Amino acid sequence: MLLEIESSGTYRFEREPDTGVWIERCIDEVALSEDQAAQLWLREALFADLQGTTAIELRAGTYRIDVRRRYAEPHPVWLRIAAEPG
Repeated sequence: MLLEIESSGTYRFEREPDTGVWIERCIDEVALSEDQAAQLWLREALFADLQGTTAIELRAGTYRIDVRRRYAEPHPVWLRIAAEPG
């Protein structure tokens, strides 16, 4: 799924148990140097060993979100993403 973050801030990710969330920031600016792109790049696994809710700081931009569950047949999963107040 693609997620458009309109303003930088802390975002809360809540998901069901035993579900992994991988987030990757899409680089959509074409005239970047390698150093500039490295500063904007974000690719990390969230909740690999955690349960419930986690907050992460995100810059404005477009992100690809993958939600996965290990060792299970394909099935519906849920994920809630909300901006932290403040």
